[in-house]
Amino acid sequence: IALATEPSPPVVSAPQKEVWANLGHPFSVGILVTAGALVTIALGLAFLSLATIVMYIVLALFVALALDPLVRRMSRSGRLSRTWSIVIAYSVFAIVAVLGLWLVIPGLFDQLATFVTSIPALIAQFQTSDFYAWLQSTMGSQVGALLDQVEKFFTDPANLAMIGGGVVKVGVGIGMAISGGIIVIVLSLYFLSGLPAMKDALATLTPAHSRPKVTSMTERIANSIGSYLGGMVILAGMNAVV
Repeated sequence: IALATEPSPPVVSAPQKEVWANLGHPFSVGILVTAGALVTIALGLAFLSLATIVMYIVLALFVALALDPLVRRMSRSGRLSRTWSIVIAYSVFAIVAVLGLWLVIPGLFDQLATFVTSIPALIAQFQTSDFYAWLQSTMGSQVGALLDQVEKFFTDPANLAMIGGGVVKVGVGIGMAISGGIIVIVLSLYFLSGLPAMKDALATLTPAHSRPKVTSMTERIANSIGSYLGGMVILAGMNAVV
């Protein structure tokens, strides 16, 4: 008696993965790959061209975070609104910045002038050293001629301007620095006035159940950055005075 057997299920082969690169059309694949590479290079060049603007934005954000503890402390008393607190904080910041530039820039030019005028004395002191005597005994009179050329080069103001890129380039650099400072001040004022709204907008991007935690973490990070930057400014001022 033959036993009845159940029919075996049909064997289903696993679906094969589609290959994106169709080797049967190498020309179209090459065009797509080249287009992707060109787009990536263009995006990289665009980011490099905007690197200065990004640096201004980051610097302005740090300035706003540094001034925010002072603004909140003044407005917390209830006597001043946040607007007047921002005005007072920026007035103090402007006074400190002007005093810092007034102390640093003249000293920088004095140090540069002192260095240029002291080059002949430094070279004369070097000529009396044992190392110069060894060089002269080894290489002959060429060492003295080389030192004369170095002295003439560094004592010529035209050569110093050429090292700095020329008078025009120095002027352009000073103008760019002034315009960059104005941009940073305006952006930091905007960031400082809208910092609470920026924090609230950041919290709204997270799920509702985690917003209190995100808000607390954002406040802690902002307060820590502001306190750290304020402490660094105070420490730098003390080091400059001492």
